[in-house]
Amino acid sequence: MLCLMWFVAILINFLLTQIQGTVPQDFNQPLVTLSVGKRQICANRDDSLTLSCTLAVHGRKKSFKKWTLSWYSEGIIFTKNVTQKQQNSHLTTHLRLNAIWSGDKLFTCVASRFANNASNTKASSLNSSSLVKVKSPVPCNIIGFRLMERPLLDSLDLYWRPITSSENAEYSLNVCSEPEVLELNHVCLNYKRIHLNSSCFHREKDVYNLPNTKGFTCTAMNLDLTTHNFRAYISSRVEGEICEQRCSDEKTFQINPFRNPFLEPDITHITEVILTPTPIIRLRGIPRASREITLIWSDTPLVHYTEIRMYRVRYKCSGDSTWDTTAYLFQPKLTLNSASFQNYKPYDLCRFCVTAIIYQEDGIDSEPLCKDIRLHEEPPNSAPNITCSGNKCQSTRDAHTRNVSITWTLPPRRDWKGVLTEVRILYHNGLEKSSENSSDYANIIKIPIRNNTTKGKTLLTGLSINQTYSIAMVACNKGGCSHSGKSLTLPPLSLSSHVIHEDSGTGLPKRKTIILAACIATVLLTAYLIYVSYTCVQTRKQLGPKIEIKLCEPSGYDVIMNNEEKVEYDVLVVSDLARYVDIRQLTGDKTQSKRSCDLTVDSGVHR
Repeated sequence: MLCLMWFVAILINFLLTQIQGTVPQDFNQPLVTLSVGKRQICANRDDSLTLSCTLAVHGRKKSFKKWTLSWYSEGIIFTKNVTQKQQNSHLTTHLRLNAIWSGDKLFTCVASRFANNASNTKASSLNSSSLVKVKSPVPCNIIGFRLMERPLLDSLDLYWRPITSSENAEYSLNVCSEPEVLELNHVCLNYKRIHLNSSCFHREKDVYNLPNTKGFTCTAMNLDLTTHNFRAYISSRVEGEICEQRCSDEKTFQINPFRNPFLEPDITHITEVILTPTPIIRLRGIPRASREITLIWSDTPLVHYTEIRMYRVRYKCSGDSTWDTTAYLFQPKLTLNSASFQNYKPYDLCRFCVTAIIYQEDGIDSEPLCKDIRLHEEPPNSAPNITCSGNKCQSTRDAHTRNVSITWTLPPRRDWKGVLTEVRILYHNGLEKSSENSSDYANIIKIPIRNNTTKGKTLLTGLSINQTYSIAMVACNKGGCSHSGKSLTLPPLSLSSHVIHEDSGTGLPKRKTIILAACIATVLLTAYLIYVSYTCVQTRKQLGPKIEIKLCEPSGYDVIMNNEEKVEYDVLVVSDLARYVDIRQLTGDKTQSKRSCDLTVDSGVHR
């Protein structure tokens, strides 16, 4: 048994010597070990560091006599910023440094014991080292915190901007609690690390009440922080590396439900994080004909500050240069009349924004919920204008009735007081009821108005040719109809009246008359040419068959013996109304021809 115990003691002594730099001792001497606080330390440039080294004595005889602790780096011993403290069986030394270099640097703690003689020769020594890795900081930025009112539990959200958008980097928020009464020289020793599982994207505009959040930012929601005052910075670590490095400046924050009137951020360098109320979720407006508008809104269900929750309304119309703001309201409803507006105009487009607030004077407003609402429409100021006069409007007629085309233009847009839905043509004759009120007219034609309509043309049918008619027009929107405009009088038609009258407004009937006259002239000319052609053909037929004169050669000669001269001649046959004449008769010769030709008449018939 004793042999086994002796063997185990030797083994333990050997292991401690190899691993922790332990000085082997006999059984009568104490066991001594030396260790540093951290064998590897990650730091950022210009950080303040404190290295620690502890000498421990184990055994019955615990004595630190003739033991000294020293710090070395690159062969140089540190004599400044070194402290040493003994407590029970431990002797500890601290070295304070400023990381003013970049890269890796080794710091060695040496424990030395001198012999008990006058020469002060070193009897034994131990050493242990810390490797300090220093990197130049790559900047990131804490934009700010936002404390949001939630239905069940308030949420603390962090907005920050990373080094890059690389997915290989991991980020952590390092938080140190501050005392309730802030101390400017307070030193944080223990930081709570919160891994940031952030959602990052490009923002088109700033977050409400948090400037400088436009652009590429990251958000960490619902941070687990219960402290009232805290310091915070962000550290990063690239995948594959051991050390984290600080990438943001350290800032001090104070969480308050409302503004602290005694806190001056420019002097204390403390940023307030004030509770932001939950915004309202629904807003609707009801415009009324009495020149009023009623606004109604509602809150998120289960908001736990409902009892002290108040509201404020800001509004501005298209012609206003500034916003109007109401006093604080306790009910989610508000009615505004025309006197509440800077310049009330029917159908004007106005923007209404409602915010919630928890503390009337010192709190901050929630993010506004805004809605564009048009005020109520009113009847138009003016009526359409009839552009043709009574004897110039285009019309057609028969024996008893006539149809009249009325041309018109809409009133100026500034007089609409809304969106025109229709125009109405009102007309009556002398026998029918008449009044300035459009509803009292005997005849009403409703014409829908489409987009971009500025003018039109409407046909009135079945009007008597013997009656005088009065015609007027009105313009209508959802708010009502305008008064009737200037009326047009259509006198009765006489028997000599033309079928189509020229419309001075358009000139279209005049063009139709010209085209009709041209067509009639063309028809007459064509008929004349056909008649002339027909007459020529008939004249030729009355002349009879065509006469053809042919010369016939006789088979021999007729010889006239006179004074012993022989005369040779031909016989010419002329066909004229079934008679022929001998050529000799033409020459005065009474001699009969011996032969004759047959009569040939071309009557147009081929055999």
